[in-house]
Amino acid sequence: MGNQRTKMSGSGGKGRYFRRSLALLLMIASVPSLFIAVSNYWIGIRQIEKEAIRSHQLRTEQVSEMLANQFDQIAIVMSRWSTNPLFGDYLDRFSFLENISQSQELMQSLTVVGGSNLFIDEARLYLGRQRTLVSAEGIQSLSGARLEAYSRLLKQHEGLFLAYDLPLNDKGAIAPVSMIFKLPWYADKPFGAFVLNLSGPEIERSVGYLQTGERGAAFLMQKNGEWITKPEERASALSDALRSEVLDRADSKEGFFPFEWQGKDYQVSFSRVTQAEWMYVTASPVSELLKPVLATSRWLAAAGLVGLAAGLALSWVATERLHRPIRRLVRLFGDGRIPQEEEKLHELEYLELQWARLGDESRTLRDRLKRAEPSLREGFLLQLVQGHLYALSESDLRERMEHLGWPARDSRFAMLLIQLSGLSAEQARFRENDRQLVSFAAANIAQELADEQGLAASAINFQNLSVGLLHWKENGEDPAEAKRELLAYSQRLIGALSNVLRMHATIIVSRWTDRLGSVPELLEQARKAVSFRDLQEIHQVIDLDEFGSGSPRSASARYPIAEEDELLHAMWLGLPEESESRYELFMDEVEKISESDADFRNTCLQLLGRVRGMLIELGFTMHPLIVEGRVYEEVLSLPDPIEVRSWMWRRIVRPYLDDYGKAQNVGARRLVEQAVDWIGERYAQDLPLEACAEQLHTSPYTLSRSFKLVLGVTYVEHIQNLRLAKAKELLLSTTLRINEVAERVGYQHSYFNKLFKGETGLTPTQYRESFRHHPN
Repeated sequence: MGNQRTKMSGSGGKGRYFRRSLALLLMIASVPSLFIAVSNYWIGIRQIEKEAIRSHQLRTEQVSEMLANQFDQIAIVMSRWSTNPLFGDYLDRFSFLENISQSQELMQSLTVVGGSNLFIDEARLYLGRQRTLVSAEGIQSLSGARLEAYSRLLKQHEGLFLAYDLPLNDKGAIAPVSMIFKLPWYADKPFGAFVLNLSGPEIERSVGYLQTGERGAAFLMQKNGEWITKPEERASALSDALRSEVLDRADSKEGFFPFEWQGKDYQVSFSRVTQAEWMYVTASPVSELLKPVLATSRWLAAAGLVGLAAGLALSWVATERLHRPIRRLVRLFGDGRIPQEEEKLHELEYLELQWARLGDESRTLRDRLKRAEPSLREGFLLQLVQGHLYALSESDLRERMEHLGWPARDSRFAMLLIQLSGLSAEQARFRENDRQLVSFAAANIAQELADEQGLAASAINFQNLSVGLLHWKENGEDPAEAKRELLAYSQRLIGALSNVLRMHATIIVSRWTDRLGSVPELLEQARKAVSFRDLQEIHQVIDLDEFGSGSPRSASARYPIAEEDELLHAMWLGLPEESESRYELFMDEVEKISESDADFRNTCLQLLGRVRGMLIELGFTMHPLIVEGRVYEEVLSLPDPIEVRSWMWRRIVRPYLDDYGKAQNVGARRLVEQAVDWIGERYAQDLPLEACAEQLHTSPYTLSRSFKLVLGVTYVEHIQNLRLAKAKELLLSTTLRINEVAERVGYQHSYFNKLFKGETGLTPTQYRESFRHHPN
């Protein structure tokens, strides 16, 4: 038996021919590698050179863009800090000595500002009227040339700009580059400005990113040619020559050009940093840029020569090794024994025979695969209706359906979409986290009912409270009769879903189509039609043949403008309880006037637009409605108006009210402190709420609300409590008569007696006498 195997796979004639043919092919295949290497070196070197230079230019532009992005980030951070109440206009008249703790908080905040970006070396605050420069290290009073230099900053028209060579102290130290952010930035007469001294080492590190060793140059300069970062001494002559050349091209935002200097060729790239009006320039020797290209090309050529030699030397060994797997296959198929009638066959003929036998075995396996057909059918339907099989032709799709056991060769198709809702209803049997369970049960009910009615259809579970049903009919049947059968089935299905699941159901019946590839379009039309269901109907069947082209029906007669204005007014004032009640009234009115789900959602989207505008106006730029980009898509994806209503309160209104309350607490506390000081100095005078509000530059409503929020009493109650406390002090520490005490605290005698007794239960005389007899 071993001799027989040797005859077949050893050194027979056909075996030698096979090995010689492979050897020739390997030798021929080695020639192209040498040709490719040589052509790459001689022909492709110029193209590679261009790409290397272009890459250098792109990296120059990236550095410029990085610098611009750093300035943008600094501007964004400073715009947020400028709205911080800590840096309000009260600083114009602020006493640092009398408010030590607040002054320390101010300096700590400047430390935070200074550390917010690597480009910021130090953050300072200049106050114009106070002629003061505040930093993390302390508070300095300015005079002379320093005062004049910083005063000029507030006269600039721009709210954000760069300043150069600002004095740091009286010893001559200067900040080469500073970023100025006026407070407020839009005012013609600002009370101060943030002064951000930029880090010279950090700028130089960014500038030197593309510098090639010790032989190139890189620098930043202003548009007038003044240095931002002075070049190193070794490259100063080259930099001076480049500066003149680049200034001649200053009209261009960016560019590159060759430059010859002292017998050497340089590739120069420049790009403008738009926010700072700077020009970033870098020059690298061309030899340095092309060194990797030349080395790579030479290595490729050498590799090609080595490959050719190796191919010639090892071809015979390689063909012998390639033939070994064929011998192994022969032995594997023979299982150690080769029948007599197959002895004269060469290897490939023997393998062909064995392959035929494997085909028989594969058919057996195919029969077993039929047992897994249900899951294959389900996967095919999901891919079909979701459009994942768009690359297949119509005939291929129908052929696949035929293979899966569906008679699709001469059929037309229709799609039913069952959309469930009502999980939040009181009579619902399931909860919010039971969506997949509800969808699974609905798909089973739809399939069982179709089988019971003899309907040729297959259910598709979309797992999101929606179920699809693909239905097919032979082309010879009456389409109108088939449509009536589908509508009857839909009514029965609604009854079954309502009885078993206690869910609301909307069923969309699509048009007929002769193309299986159009099924995804039918499903998309059905999904769009769901939004036009009647909100006043719990269950509904929509026939797209009668529904029209899918355009929305007439919109509701009016928009609840009055209810919206009341809601936005309550939100503007930050009143949680009133905002909630106004929100419920608005939503009740929207549900009442909306004819369809689409009308309801469109009205909610209009409300979102108004709320977004209010948030931007109030400065709440971190609210999800502004920060997150898919808020409107979320509204459209929610299953029913009940979910939309709950979602808008939970994701939009309530987070705003929480943020508003946090922001108001800080401002209210500072406002009340100022009001208490003002009242304490003149409590015996007539102090109407309006006068105090005008003194503190706020509204009476805001002042009254702040007193209630911070002290828990109204403005009038605070004055009354203060006056009564002063009266008790005068009664016990002086011998003034009662009417004199009343006048001292701002009351008439008769009203004072009545008010004092109502507060303490004793008349002023009784109060004085009781403490004289019982001083403890």
